[in-house]
Amino acid sequence: MPALRPGQGVRVSVDAFPGETFTGQVSRIGSAADPAARSLAFEALVPNADHRIRPGFFGHGEVVVSRDERALAVPRAALTSYAGVTKLFLIEDGVAREREVKLGVDLGDGWVEIAEGVSQGKQVATSGLSKLANGTQVVVRTDVPPGA
Repeated sequence: MPALRPGQGVRVSVDAFPGETFTGQVSRIGSAADPAARSLAFEALVPNADHRIRPGFFGHGEVVVSRDERALAVPRAALTSYAGVTKLFLIEDGVAREREVKLGVDLGDGWVEIAEGVSQGKQVATSGLSKLANGTQVVVRTDVPPGA
């Protein structure tokens, strides 16, 4: 609760528009928090000039209360999870190396923080994960435009 202040950025996703994010700002903060439920009421102003967000819509909001420029993030597409274990593949000397990681916060827009397991500057596989195994030889292509 002490980290929440008016003016902080808010990201809102609405169930009616999956995959879209609307941004706004915290405008007011309630005076009573419920520690047992880990909840606090607040209001946010989210521009809605095209009137797409309607009364009665269900959605989810995120407030960024701090930023750490040293945080390491990877695309969510780089991660695989099985039986509660999250892994990714590092590419080292043309070979895929499976690495267990601990996740930090969901950063939105398809990115997630890596709290443990990978150091900055490493190359991470983001596609073809179902074809990879620990020790698989890979060819890194740099001539493919993003989104191709």
